[in-house]
Amino acid sequence: MNSLSVFYEHILEASSQAGLTIEQALHHAKTCGIDLLECDLWRLDQGDGLKAVFDSCGMGVSCIYSHFDFLHDSTEIFREKYMRLFECAKVLQCDKVLCVPGLLDFDDNQEKQMAVICQRLTEMCKAAEAYGITVTVENFGNIKSPCCKIAQLQYLF
Repeated sequence: MNSLSVFYEHILEASSQAGLTIEQALHHAKTCGIDLLECDLWRLDQGDGLKAVFDSCGMGVSCIYSHFDFLHDSTEIFREKYMRLFECAKVLQCDKVLCVPGLLDFDDNQEKQMAVICQRLTEMCKAAEAYGITVTVENFGNIKSPCCKIAQLQYLF
């Protein structure tokens, strides 16, 4: 079954611009044929509360995305970030997350950086299996992205 989705950020902006409550903006989106939301993790601090709001408006969450800094975050911070992402996805009954892994530093050894990114992405994907979550990546349209070129994507996967 095909479904349309919209960024939750756009719902918030529409709500603000039109003087609507978030619920009214979500209901309007639903009447336009939109069933799902793409959500930035930092907008979902309310987790359980938002689930009830989304459900009451007939909306689900197709994907939650989050920005990481694979090359600079400590192991502890990295794990905390992805576990928070997975826990939020579990609450919102979302089976896909999108990881923006951070940027390469062109002044440093790129092969070594790609190895670190690959290791971290592998760890994240293995941890996601326990939640029944699929991890996806995005290049975010930046030449410094570790997955903006096909050769880089092939290396990662």
